[in-house]
Amino acid sequence: MSNIFIMIYFQIYVNVGYEDLIEPTPPDTPLAEKKGWRAKISPADHPVSCYEFDVIIGKNVKLL
Repeated sequence: MSNIFIMIYFQIYVNVGYEDLIEPTPPDTPLAEKKGWRAKISPADHPVSCYEFDVIIGKNVKLL
């Protein structure tokens, strides 16, 4: 029997907006300049705008 360990870690940021998805750089890009999937975030100077992602899960809450 195999044991599987899954670690889920998430952070919640307020007053930060998702604007668009930024695709990774092409495979032939030099390693020092290579970037993965990123998100265009508002405000642009927020620390999360520098993150690279494997998975993005969003939740939008609208109150009636």
